[in-house]
Amino acid sequence: MEKCAVCNDQEKRNPDGTRLTFDVTPAVLSHSAFVNRCESCLVILEGFRQGGQTLYQKDFQRLARTITARCHDQHNGRRDTLVLETYFYDERPKLELEFYSLQKHQHRKKGIPWSTIPKTFQDAITLTSLLGIDFIWIDSLCIIQNDTEDWAIESAKMADIYEYASLTLSATVSAGDSFGCFAASFSTSRSLPISLPEDVGTCEIAVRKPISHWDTFGQSELHARFPLMSRGWAFQERLLSRRVLHFSESELVWECRELSTCECGGFGEQTSPTGAFHHAIRVSEDERRDSTGRQKQINEDLSIRRFQEDEIDRLWKSTTSGLRRGSARSMQDWMLRLGKIKSSLPPYLESDPWTDTSRMRECANYVFDFHRVVEKYSTLNLTKRSDRLPALSGLCKRIQHVRGEYAAGLWMESIAFDLLWRVERLNVNSTKILKSDEDYCGPSWSWVSVLDPIMYWTDIVNFHDPSRIFRPPPATQADKQQHKPFSRPTCLGRNLQDDCVLLKIAEKGMNPFGRVAYAILKGEASITTATLRYTYSSFWLDGTNQLDLSRYKLTLGADGIIELPFWADYALAVEGPGHIPNGHDLTLLLIHPRVCLVLVDTGLGFSKAPQFRRVGITRISDDMVNEYRIDWMEFSEVTSFTIV
Repeated sequence: MEKCAVCNDQEKRNPDGTRLTFDVTPAVLSHSAFVNRCESCLVILEGFRQGGQTLYQKDFQRLARTITARCHDQHNGRRDTLVLETYFYDERPKLELEFYSLQKHQHRKKGIPWSTIPKTFQDAITLTSLLGIDFIWIDSLCIIQNDTEDWAIESAKMADIYEYASLTLSATVSAGDSFGCFAASFSTSRSLPISLPEDVGTCEIAVRKPISHWDTFGQSELHARFPLMSRGWAFQERLLSRRVLHFSESELVWECRELSTCECGGFGEQTSPTGAFHHAIRVSEDERRDSTGRQKQINEDLSIRRFQEDEIDRLWKSTTSGLRRGSARSMQDWMLRLGKIKSSLPPYLESDPWTDTSRMRECANYVFDFHRVVEKYSTLNLTKRSDRLPALSGLCKRIQHVRGEYAAGLWMESIAFDLLWRVERLNVNSTKILKSDEDYCGPSWSWVSVLDPIMYWTDIVNFHDPSRIFRPPPATQADKQQHKPFSRPTCLGRNLQDDCVLLKIAEKGMNPFGRVAYAILKGEASITTATLRYTYSSFWLDGTNQLDLSRYKLTLGADGIIELPFWADYALAVEGPGHIPNGHDLTLLLIHPRVCLVLVDTGLGFSKAPQFRRVGITRISDDMVNEYRIDWMEFSEVTSFTIV
């Protein structure tokens, strides 16, 4: 049922605004209340009529020109009041009337009339009772609606609620709470028995139309056939739950941590998404323990090395005096002892990771497991854009003990890998929500800042590159004499935990994994300049040569002959606060030897540490490096940066 065009069923039209109606006349309000039978408008109308006449006595309704309804910002810490502003034809000041409840705010604890409960919830309550379970948790009933403080507190508990529930009921084919758990055409049996001759045997056979399963549909058809599967909030609820019972079109589907199965057998006994997720957590915990053990060994080896270096230094000082006296014996002893110490150093402490091809800086599997989760999650729908982080917060809370410091949808432990997201197919209507907008839901360097589905490259699993262009050239004799340092290209992958720092992150509300007010990423890496180029539809194909809002490219060098593929985060050519003109210079920030973030200068930083905003990502091809020997970091400089 559509919401009332006048009062919007007393729900705010803008999540961050307060107004429900705009300049409604008493006649329009009366028509909505008595003709369209809107109960919310009736409440507003009677409050206007009875309250106004009491305060203004006669001629009140005749003199009233327009009525505006708005939510009161706070009332005893809760958003539970309504305010009417009445304006008049004459010069008298506006009249304000405040609605409030005479009952306590949580009066539903005493009981809820069955007729007022939506059909989907009625079905869930009935089934829960039949199963002999005494308690049921329904978020829209258990969380105070339109109460920001209560929502922030309760939404932070989502992970525990679903993970420790006995059973999660999923109205998978229901389009809303008024449709019920079962589809309108639901039938448990539509099979047609087949009669066979007696000499064939006693086997009983039947035929039926194939039953649809959600794993066979694309995203658009999935939304139409299984609406719940396309919702962002339901994604983490499904993964966190121990057991899920789906109400599908023609059957019930069971998922737990051991298997997924259905009544028709079409799913088979395959591993469930829930089981795969929790298995990944267990593997992650094992990897973490192994990594901790390796790090402990490295720390011990480093301690030994520091002792050995001190020993070498002491030996050198003790023998130089002997050498000055011409003692060949002292020199021989020193060389023997030095060789013994050097031979005991671990191999990874003797080699340079930029020149040693035998070592690869590999990343833990759980980093890429999380990337697959984010890719899937980014394709789902959310009613409120600002819920992108809260609707995933339960999963993030569940894995924090493995991942460490959380960074607005990314993890500081693997920040260089997590920054490698891209928008594969750009929607021409997509825009970037900047900090000044009310719908801000995350910093530009996080995938939560875009609306389109994102992807990660699956072939980037380390930050080692053996090619020539990322190795320091041999120092010349003049350099050695002048002690001139070589500034090689530096990417964030050189040291995942130390190169980047997360600063000034603030959460809105009580959930540390929920909405952020702002988040700043600081670090140091090589940067260079590229030029943005718009693309146009082929002149030869349709003769239009029209601007293509979904595709962009970058050029390097003064002549611009080197073109780089560019995945823009949003439609850069669209007019608005995020617009970037054709030919504008952009900054490439090296985060992997073959990948750069594409940034635009906000103009708000200091000269030594400019402030940037991410607008996309670029990756140089293997052919450009290996065959054409292009060094895209030839004129780069190692610079401190700040990304907002």
